[in-house]
Amino acid sequence: MSTVVISAYKVTNFTDGGGHFWVYMQYVQGLRLLGCEVYWLEQLRPVGDPEREAQLVSTFLDRAKLFGLEGRTLLYARDRDREGEAGSIRFIGRTQSQAEAILRRADLVLNFHYAIDPRLLAWARRTALVDIDPGLLQFWMSTGQIHMAPHDRYLTISETIGTPAARVPDCGLRWIHTRPPVCLELWPFTYNPQAEAFTTVSTWSSTNWLKLTENGKTVLRENTKRVSFLQFVELPRHTRQPLELALYLVDDDAEDRARLEHHGWRVRDSREFAGSPEAYQSYVQRSRGEFSCAKPSYVEFQSAWISDRTICYLASGKPSAPRRGDVPLHLAGRGCPGARDDQHGLSAPLPRRPRDRRDALRLEANPGIRAERRAERRHRSRRPRGGGNDVITVVISVYNVANFPDGGGHFWVYMQYVQGLRLLGCEVYWLEQLRPAGDPEQEARLVSAFLDRMKHFGLEGRTLLYALDRDREGDAGSIRFIGRTPSQAEAVLRQADLVLNFHYAIDPRVLAWARRTALMDIDPGLLQFWMSTGQLAVPPHDRYLTTGETVGTPAARVPDCGLRWIHTRPPVCLELWPFTYDPQAEAFTTVSSWSSTDWLKVTEDGKTVLRENTKRVAFLPFVELPRRTGQPLELALYLIDRDAEDRARLDQVEVEKDAEDRARLEHHGWRVRNSREVAGSPEAYRSYVQRSRGEFSCAKPSCMELQNAWISD
Repeated sequence: MSTVVISAYKVTNFTDGGGHFWVYMQYVQGLRLLGCEVYWLEQLRPVGDPEREAQLVSTFLDRAKLFGLEGRTLLYARDRDREGEAGSIRFIGRTQSQAEAILRRADLVLNFHYAIDPRLLAWARRTALVDIDPGLLQFWMSTGQIHMAPHDRYLTISETIGTPAARVPDCGLRWIHTRPPVCLELWPFTYNPQAEAFTTVSTWSSTNWLKLTENGKTVLRENTKRVSFLQFVELPRHTRQPLELALYLVDDDAEDRARLEHHGWRVRDSREFAGSPEAYQSYVQRSRGEFSCAKPSYVEFQSAWISDRTICYLASGKPSAPRRGDVPLHLAGRGCPGARDDQHGLSAPLPRRPRDRRDALRLEANPGIRAERRAERRHRSRRPRGGGNDVITVVISVYNVANFPDGGGHFWVYMQYVQGLRLLGCEVYWLEQLRPAGDPEQEARLVSAFLDRMKHFGLEGRTLLYALDRDREGDAGSIRFIGRTPSQAEAVLRQADLVLNFHYAIDPRVLAWARRTALMDIDPGLLQFWMSTGQLAVPPHDRYLTTGETVGTPAARVPDCGLRWIHTRPPVCLELWPFTYDPQAEAFTTVSSWSSTDWLKVTEDGKTVLRENTKRVAFLPFVELPRRTGQPLELALYLIDRDAEDRARLDQVEVEKDAEDRARLEHHGWRVRNSREVAGSPEAYRSYVQRSRGEFSCAKPSCMELQNAWISD
């Protein structure tokens, strides 16, 4: 295992700099994913107050622990001698000999601190400087404004430094070109249909001046984001896109803030909205995209680099529009268009596909991906093009979602199809029968909660909820649509290209309005068993799809019911379900029902018998498993003993059985959670899954018996 020490700059002292923290943490986590052992080295700047220093150190160490660096930090201060010169090096929480030993055995010190004490570098076997201020660093070095200790290698994130295109000297060094990393495991694609503003996080005014010689005289030029942004002060009046700045402002900046807001900019305090690593990430991922301006020096030096902030936007699937002169050539036009030097906004359209923004970060490094893209473009160019409106409209007909507000996972079964079809360019509607609630107020609450969820997932105005009002004999009467007239709903269904139906007992009158229908079997084996034994009458459809790989084949253990089954697999929308990395995750989990009214009616020896077909039956044979593994096992179960309404409705024997089962599971070492609490909403369900170490689950007995070869949602 290689050991790398990351020498960072001004992170501990800058507790409100959530984005600045991420500059270095991207390198740390990337190297750890490559299998390296990583330490963090940093000089603590003097604060003149021991209590304040202790607070700074404590905050930093808490953050380091959260990111898996507990016990792997080397914080130090340089104590001054009587003449004010650098004296001894004082390490915080370690002895000097302990720190020196780590540096001496490390394979590499990757240094971002340009003015690092040379004594520290002398302990290292191999050193590399990383230039993350391209153009500026070389300017400071060539004009004698900074004196840098020698390193073994010199890296720069610029594409022009050390080339004929450079506008600054190379200082006699051989610069190795690299690109700033982003850890996609920690910065997944995020989809937020409510996102509207293009944002950025930035400093404003500062003591950052460029010392130049003009006509034999030394002059200072302001080199701040303030100068750059004020050139675009009128931009909000030239675009309908909301523009927002999260700025590190001080009291003297009040006039500038008022000016920005007067011209339509939204201005936020970066300390509040992006002050911690978590807040910074949340702010970026809630944005529609990024609009930013480079400091004057970067525009002047044309150093062709991309900022650590911009790659976070791109990794999150957000397009970025930095001012031109700051964009590497390999990203131009791929989710990173660049802004003109005027007040009229973006010079290139935003990428159409969310993947463009993430692929821009890896495309150049992978020739195979480039070849796949070319083949894909050739394939698309050969497709016949229809005239007029080519948008396909699909109606997803679902089952028991609105009535089951605590079923966060059940909601996702259908939402995966909805969002996948939308990403393919389809217009999608949601069709669902509302089961009788017995109380108009309860029905109104269910509908309201459901519509709020639909709005969050971009389906506002695209739901077709209906109820079947019973006639006097108790048979199905009229179809009552909620929030629409029957004629409006019928018009949507008639113009749709497809009704994709998951509701096996859908009213045939609804299907009769559709031009084309397909049944989606997500209970493979069971559905065919119910149909073949007459327990379920499914209306005719144009096509029949199944997630079971054996259904309709010679390997099937159930009849095909005279139908031709098309095999498909349940989708997952990777844009909404990105890879997540949680170093604290420990438990293998699952979310499940437990006991229920799910029985299998079978005929044995000429008699009809009922077999319990629940997850309870499946899990109890594994009740002793936690004692045979060091891996924590956790079940988020829909238990009736936890719900007052269930207790009032169900037989007391069933309630007591669930309570007894829970006690038995916990006695054998299972962690048992209430699924309503930890996975009741779509967001909670996703969070629960993503916080887990992995999944351990058991299939219902029918799935084992019928061997239907499928994978669950």
